[in-house]
Amino acid sequence: MQRRAAAILIADIAGYSRMMEGAQTRTLTDLIALRREVWIPAISAHGGRVANTAGDAILAEFAGSVAALACALDLQAAMLRRNARLDEARHMLARIGLAVGEVLVGADGDVFGEDVNLAARLQSLAEAGGICASDRLRESVGGLVACVFDDLGHQQLKNIARPVRAWRVLPGPVVPEPATRRVAWRLVGAGRGGVAVDLALDAASLRGAEGLIFGRQSRYCDLAWPDDSLSRRHARFRLDDAGALLVEDLESTNGTHVDGRRLPAFTAARLERGAQLRLGEIAVRVLDGSDA
Repeated sequence: MQRRAAAILIADIAGYSRMMEGAQTRTLTDLIALRREVWIPAISAHGGRVANTAGDAILAEFAGSVAALACALDLQAAMLRRNARLDEARHMLARIGLAVGEVLVGADGDVFGEDVNLAARLQSLAEAGGICASDRLRESVGGLVACVFDDLGHQQLKNIARPVRAWRVLPGPVVPEPATRRVAWRLVGAGRGGVAVDLALDAASLRGAEGLIFGRQSRYCDLAWPDDSLSRRHARFRLDDAGALLVEDLESTNGTHVDGRRLPAFTAARLERGAQLRLGEIAVRVLDGSDA
């Protein structure tokens, strides 16, 4: 299997089983037409690909969060236009879940992984005609897509150990970040193969009791990056009483290095602006929020 970073979109039709009970042939014909005329063209237009279909559901993979979110918004708008041309009994409303992270791609092109499962669970939270996105996808999109993010808080999702912060996505203008999400520090550099890395450390998380946990898998940490050189829970970032940024290695396999020095496990080190930080094979420079 191939491992890579991707944004995942999962959609299904709200109330599809009920529609099938009432008019099976017509509903199935409408679903096939919907995929052919709306879903597949929209996914392709945004540079995505259909990885799998099952019943009334579709799973699509995109190279980045912006494309996946823009596609989701376009899909919902196109479905509303389509419904306007049909009798009310034939209206179909999609529920869409979005997540970004690391996926495994099988020989048949299907995708697997924790972030695929997360997108599926978020999709189940979405309202009919709505979109639900992960916190990491929201952060990575920033203000690049004209939409409004409505905070649903931390949700306990089936088969996911940690509560997950979820966001309802609504079409509309970009709104400023809430004060509690102010970016205090950024880690900017590159990972394996020169892949650009730009991680935002928000002030609210850094001031929390446990700080901000960084690692490879979103299931185990607050901020995740899909790189095999990272441990599942690699390092902790937090602020000390004076407001200085600290990093602490969480007994990671490949270590945390500050200005070339490997940190002992569970020992915090202060990070000055401009410090060189290496987490596994990710090499970044520490910048404060005003540098971004």
